[in-house]
Amino acid sequence: MTRGVDVYEVGDEVVVEIEAPGIPVHALRVTLHGDRVCLAIDAAAGGAEALDERRWHRRERPTGGSERTIPLPRNVDPEAARARLADGLLVLRLPVRVEVASAGRRLSLVEDVAHAA
Repeated sequence: MTRGVDVYEVGDEVVVEIEAPGIPVHALRVTLHGDRVCLAIDAAAGGAEALDERRWHRRERPTGGSERTIPLPRNVDPEAARARLADGLLVLRLPVRVEVASAGRRLSLVEDVAHAA
């Protein structure tokens, strides 16, 4: 079962919100790679506590470790990114990487008369 994820843009930031109830901050690993976020949750902290002592009738909440890659709508600046975990919600605020669009460049051609025969 995957955790709920919302991805949206506000101003010049991409915001990613990931449900992480009961997951301590030390069990989360977030890595940014240009236009995607990789999230890993340590198996020991994923909620798999004492499963052998219970007789389950229904189990819908995610347990155990997991990894997930979330595509982003734009490239982000990993050096300016911020993350916060509060009330079971991991919020990533990722500034969009400013890329200067090149209009191109016209090259000046020089005729090489020595090789023109």
